[in-house]
Amino acid sequence: MNLPMLQDLAVMLDQENPDLFKWLTGQLPPSELMASNMAFKVCSLPLLQLLSLHDNQITHLPEAVATLPSLITLDLQFNPLRQLPDSLMAVRKTTLQDHNRA
Repeated sequence: MNLPMLQDLAVMLDQENPDLFKWLTGQLPPSELMASNMAFKVCSLPLLQLLSLHDNQITHLPEAVATLPSLITLDLQFNPLRQLPDSLMAVRKTTLQDHNRA
């Protein structure tokens, strides 16, 4: 590993852990600094390829639900009989129907 790559690795490891994890796993697009960081590219490409092999679209939340605060999302998972607003209920029914078709 050459000096510029070591410097890029040091910059990558200085990032906040939750952000770095989400960038490496493709949950969020990387910041401009990380997108141009060679060490980040070297680390993220094999990881994203591995994750794509085991990716199951059924397990993905719909875009509308994914933007809700995480506490609401967790509440929906653990309280399936909870009364929900009609807009959320429609999203949930669609998700369940898609899941049952697979």
